[in-house]
Amino acid sequence: MKKEEQKQKSSKKKLWLIGLGILFLGNIAFNLFNQTEGSNKYGKEGFVARLTCGMNGKHLNIMPCLHNTMIEVRTNGKYFTLNSVEANQSSFSNSFGVDIPLTEHFAIQAQNGDNTFLLTLTVFDKATKDIVYQKSVPQYGVVSAWNK
Repeated sequence: MKKEEQKQKSSKKKLWLIGLGILFLGNIAFNLFNQTEGSNKYGKEGFVARLTCGMNGKHLNIMPCLHNTMIEVRTNGKYFTLNSVEANQSSFSNSFGVDIPLTEHFAIQAQNGDNTFLLTLTVFDKATKDIVYQKSVPQYGVVSAWNK
């Protein structure tokens, strides 16, 4: 019985370490657009964060990817969350995904809860429409970006 308990503890520890590794790797690139040459031209008028859920580069519906998870947003000195239903029914939702307007200084994060579709976060500069950050993740992956 002790060997079985040790195996379970070992498995839980491995899962925790894998989860921690995914979270760490998911956040490595979070602020790359602020470290690139000429990046100070971005964000003067704010950004738009677009979250999509689908496959083959096509957005289908945000709800599967936010199953049992949520979007966390901090912008304009305010913090709010959106679950799958709220995101899908909000004024942010459109045929391209969920577009959330952001100020120059922001933080956004979401985790993919679906085992089939990719969750993608794309951050656009509002003025130039340039993509300043983009990342896609499979199930349990985290996408996040911030500009402080």
